[in-house]
Parts: sequence; C-alpha cells; structure tokens
Amino acid sequence: MGAGRLYLLFVLLFGTLGLVSCAHQGGWPKQLHWEGLDLAGLPTQGDFPNASAVIVLDEAEMDVLSGSQLPLSIFERHRVIKILDCRGLRYANVVIPYDSKSRVEKIQARTISPDGRITELESKDIFDVSLYPQYIWYSDQRAKIFAFPNVEVGSILEYRYSMTIGNLTFWHSWVFQADDPVLLSRFKLVSPAEWDVDYKVYGMDVKPEVRKAPKGFRSTYVWTARNVSPLKPEFGMPPLRECTARLAIAPAGMKSWRDVGKWYGDLIQPQMKADQAISQLVERLTRGATTK
Repeated sequence: MGAGRLYLLFVLLFGTLGLVSCAHQGGWPKQLHWEGLDLAGLPTQGDFPNASAVIVLDEAEMDVLSGSQLPLSIFERHRVIKILDCRGLRYANVVIPYDSKSRVEKIQARTISPDGRITELESKDIFDVSLYPQYIWYSDQRAKIFAFPNVEVGSILEYRYSMTIGNLTFWHSWVFQADDPVLLSRFKLVSPAEWDVDYKVYGMDVKPEVRKAPKGFRSTYVWTARNVSPLKPEFGMPPLRECTARLAIAPAGMKSWRDVGKWYGDLIQPQMKADQAISQLVERLTRGATTK
C-alpha cells in the first residue's frame, strides 16, 4: 500500500473515531424523533387559543429491579413541551425533586427554536439545591434545577433524566393531566413477575397494556392517555390531587397495617435517638434528682 493511500486510511479512520467521540460527548444527537408523534403536525396557538403551552409528550418508565422489599428501582422520564405564548415560558425552569435515598443523573435538555436550531443544555448549568432551605426538618429533600437556553415563544423544550430510587418500599403515582393540554402521556412499569400490581386510575378510563411473564422473569404494564384536556382550576374546588386524572400504584411489600407501621418507624427512628447534646442536657437538668 502506497504512502498516500496509507495516509488517507489514517485520516478516514481517526476522522470516524473523532465523530464517534464527539457524538458520545455531545450525548444527544441533533435528530428529532418522537415515537408515535407527527413532528410536522404539532399544534399551534390556533389549535389551543386558551393554552400557554401544549405537553407534546410526557412519558416515564419505572423499572423495579428486586422483589417485595424493593431495595432498588430506576425511574426514567422524558418530556416534550411546545410553548404557545409568553405564559408558557415558565416551562423553561425545571425542578426535579429527590431525597437522600435517591440519585438523579443523566439529565439532558435541549431547546428547538421555531427556525429549527437546537441548543443543548450544558452540564455546568445544572444545579443541586435544597428543596426547602428554610425548613431544617426537610434538609434531606433536594432538587436538581436548570433553565432551558435560548427559549422563546414557539420553542419546543425537551428534557429527560434518570432517577435511581433506593427506598425499601416502592410507592409511585403518575399524573396524566396538566394545566395545559397533553397530547400523549404514557407510563410504563417493569416489575418482577411474582409481584401483584395493585393500581387504580382516577379521573379517566385508562386500561393498561399488560405483558405477563412467568415467575423469575419481568412483567410489563403500560398506561397510555392521548389528548388529555387541561385541568381548569375553580374557586373552592377540592385539592388538585382529588381532581387530577392520575394513576396510583399500591406500595409493594405492604400487606397489613403492621407493614405500614414498620415503614413509618424506619423513617422516624433515626430522629428519635438522642444525640450527645441532648443526653448532656438531660443529665445536667436531672442532676441531683432523687426520683425518676
């Protein structure tokens, strides 16, 4: 092989590797593809004149990786929102709550401008904060927060993330409805086949697509809702939780009130133990006491 051909081969090889590396570092390809949705037919303000935005896609998957005690599960969420007017700019600010037994990672977000330009969120613009800084009792409640870049009316906002949940008991719900119209809302649960899924849907008629598996394998449940009308708040209405179309899944590993008591006891037990400062204070206050 001649020197010229050898040089060309090296250029092509390292050029290809460079493209692969850049694609990996970028983390999110520039192509737009949302399964089950027509990109060319996304709604406009004329389709929803009273809406500030439209939730094009809101989907999540909860993957339960263990049995009844559930020491680990992974929750992945993906949202696509189109801003219709200036009121919808509030969607540019995202808050992802989590607690000390959870971990949020793989956050990706991008803004698709009306002219088609795509601007990705940089990792340095994602912040970890206390969710309730003024309440010391909730110091373990934290959040990942970020703001979409280059947002304007007509922009499409897309983000996704993964949350690893280490709680001993799985307890989850999924909300189909929002303040603005929702074109497609989908929740997928993947769980051990031996786990009996006990669920209830409130506010709408949604039946899951179920794929049962033999014991030792994993079953899949998918709840899908399309064209969900926005929730209209009214004066004096019941709490939103009682009015919103949602899915509730019963916690695993809880068959009796004793199980509930154990779960709650595990939550409060660390706070009920007296630390050194409390012990010293009690000793000082009761020093010299002749009775208990």
